[in-house]
Amino acid sequence: MKINNKFLIAAIKTILLGASLHLFLLTIYALINQNLETLNIFNILDFDLFIPQLSTGLNLFLLSYLVLGTVFFIFVALDKNKK
Repeated sequence: MKINNKFLIAAIKTILLGASLHLFLLTIYALINQNLETLNIFNILDFDLFIPQLSTGLNLFLLSYLVLGTVFFIFVALDKNKK
């Protein structure tokens, strides 16, 4: 997909920079406080506000990254510009 709109490109880069900084700061916070549940994807996306149990335990931590990986590979599979 080729994007030619410079404002849309700038918006995408701004969102990626903000998200990257957010994850970087969360990682530092998790390491300082020795609380890896902070890095649970369900917690980061605030799904735990609706189902609080999603952000607790190692199994759900691993499940959150399995879901994230699955979504990633779905996007890869759906990419129309396959090489």
